[in-house]
Amino acid sequence: MPALSIFWFALTGLIFAIWAMQMFRGLSRLFQAARARADARGAMWPTPIEQLTSFRDFLTEPEYRRDRRRLLILTLLMFAAISGQMMLNPPT
Repeated sequence: MPALSIFWFALTGLIFAIWAMQMFRGLSRLFQAARARADARGAMWPTPIEQLTSFRDFLTEPEYRRDRRRLLILTLLMFAAISGQMMLNPPT
């Protein structure tokens, strides 16, 4: 395997690892927001409506803007890295 392919594969793996960490961080924040809503009404677990409300807040609230931008940039980088890998080693 050529050195450039190894480098590109490692770069893609690094981008994916950072993307996964950011995704888990975002999901954790969403779950915490849903749990806060459940705690406010005295329940142990959030209802599906409270969870969906947290997802809506993630997509619309300014406090999540940085998380949304990071995920978008990392997703586009991952697509670009995969496309670059396909150009370096086209399937036969």
